[in-house]
Amino acid sequence: MQTIERIGEHSWYMTPISETDRPILGMVVGTERTLMIDAGNSENHANLFIDMLKEKGVDEPSYVVLTHWHWDHIFGLSALGNEY
Repeated sequence: MQTIERIGEHSWYMTPISETDRPILGMVVGTERTLMIDAGNSENHANLFIDMLKEKGVDEPSYVVLTHWHWDHIFGLSALGNEY
């Protein structure tokens, strides 16, 4: 099971699971905006990450940045909509 870890005052990440090819996802939380790092390997992965962060009081991402174009880092983009 994936967990959400806080690694600093403004940084969170979701632990990876190699058996299901779920990579680490990250979120940088600013005072006005949030930056999601990678989109995950599916819509379910992206939504799980966002929902778990909401439980911690973190807003939905204002922006998304992709570290690279491998499928396990981009297939969750469709869950994030066009506004990111």
